[in-house]
Amino acid sequence: MLFIHVLLPILPVALIIIVGFIAAKIKLIANSASHYFASFVIKISFPALLFNDLSNTNITKLIKPGYEIIIFLSLLIPFLLLFIVFRNIKKEKNNVSAMRAFICSFPNMVGMGAPIMLTWFDKTGILPIIIGNIIVNIFMLPIVVYFLEAQDSIHHTKNRLKYFIKHLIKTFTQPLIIAVILGIIFSAYSISLPKRIDQAVNLLGKATIGVSLFALGLLLSKQRFSINREVIFNITIKNLLQPFLALLLVMWINLPTEIKYQCVLLVAMPSATITSMFAARYNIYVKQSINSLVCSTLLSLLTLPLFFYLLQRMNS
Repeated sequence: MLFIHVLLPILPVALIIIVGFIAAKIKLIANSASHYFASFVIKISFPALLFNDLSNTNITKLIKPGYEIIIFLSLLIPFLLLFIVFRNIKKEKNNVSAMRAFICSFPNMVGMGAPIMLTWFDKTGILPIIIGNIIVNIFMLPIVVYFLEAQDSIHHTKNRLKYFIKHLIKTFTQPLIIAVILGIIFSAYSISLPKRIDQAVNLLGKATIGVSLFALGLLLSKQRFSINREVIFNITIKNLLQPFLALLLVMWINLPTEIKYQCVLLVAMPSATITSMFAARYNIYVKQSINSLVCSTLLSLLTLPLFFYLLQRMNS
């Protein structure tokens, strides 16, 4: 029964990816169009989704220290540690290190998290998703966008401070970051868009998941699927070690049982589809990103029930 609860929300996700894959294979749409779909998602629809979610959320009412601490640490500790490991130990470029850390630490909170959490916890299941997205948008996205935009050129310039300031400004003028900042301002001061404009922004935002999944199908059609040590490393971190960290945190912090379940299971979601859109948009780590995403999603069919079982044992 638990397996069915995990599987059902994944079926629509898989079907849209398959539609994109078939559309490319029968040449209904060129698989090279995936780049344009990715640009649409990163520059238009995803910023609209972020702005809409943040501006229509009363952030002050979301302040629940237990939620924030566990989700913040579960997302940011792996992200920052992995970036350091990839950059300083594995000697990968800054942009690749940021992209890999993003894939290994950003769970699919909307595409899979929302239907699964709402199925398991009813309306209260949406709260950790909102908190998680706010944390990612404020703390993780600016770092990822900065290094993807910088493209590692900092190593080839003499005036690093000037270069850093230049790309920091460039980062905060990206649609994604502007959307987050405006969303927080609109929420804090209870500002509302005119009704028709708000409806248009909402419609654009809703296109994000569908277009991202369709574009992923296009990307898959031109990539030879493969599993190597790098992919195994990525999904081990994302599907096992990151949620295990969350499990340790809920054992350490005294919280109501339902909050413990919600925090751990949110973090246990597979890699977010949007990470592959970033990879495609900036043409960085594309093949491994797609392979990691597919494997992470498939593995979650086993790991989500596993962590649900561990939580039951812990609270029995």
